[in-house]
Amino acid sequence: MSDPVRSAYAAALAMLARRELSEAQVRERLARREHEKPAIEQAVERLKAAGAVDDRRVALAAARTEAQVRSRGRARVIQRVRALGRDR
Repeated sequence: MSDPVRSAYAAALAMLARRELSEAQVRERLARREHEKPAIEQAVERLKAAGAVDDRRVALAAARTEAQVRSRGRARVIQRVRALGRDR
């Protein structure tokens, strides 16, 4: 693994250690930190293969929080899940 990929991977792991993020959120945050696009792609693929990034798990957790903790309705829950980079 090259240094840019290793750097992007380490940065993503640090982000994921603080809170669970969707694949889109990880990509966006790595891009904001000016990691190279090929390094981001490889790092995200490695994270997905390891199960560290799982959009379905993030979407279910967000939907559960919105519905049960914040007492949001169906439309608001769907809006939140879409904001995470998932359709449903």
